[in-house]
Amino acid sequence: MAFPASAVTKAEAWDDIRHAANRIKGVTQNLRNASAAGATGRTSYVSLQKRLDDTVERWNVLAATPQLQAYARDQIEDPTLDLAAEYVAMRDAATALRDWIFANIPTDAATGAVLLRVIDATGESVELTFTSAQASGFRTQADAFLATIG
Repeated sequence: MAFPASAVTKAEAWDDIRHAANRIKGVTQNLRNASAAGATGRTSYVSLQKRLDDTVERWNVLAATPQLQAYARDQIEDPTLDLAAEYVAMRDAATALRDWIFANIPTDAATGAVLLRVIDATGESVELTFTSAQASGFRTQADAFLATIG
């Protein structure tokens, strides 16, 4: 038998899920706040979309760790914690936010190319933005996701 270096323990899974949740919460909160304050670059949304996708994929792997709920209950001293339900709510809200971004980044009608930048008269690449009003749907989805992470 080989040394189990790639095996994930309950402690590692619990810590990784929590840390990933806090990281993606921070990134989402920052973009959400920036979008409320004014125009925000479209590439920020695409970046968040990818981070959400990567985070959900990692959570799905970690959530399959045996006996994780019992371990989590012990760690936070809450025997009533329904980790599966809380996790599903968080994951589903992250997925909904990711999908909202994908569906709302403007694309070229003919080619489907994502519209993130234009070239100005001097040849400079200029990032396209969403106004605060255009990002209101994003904030609604972001708020729903953020509410799932305590």
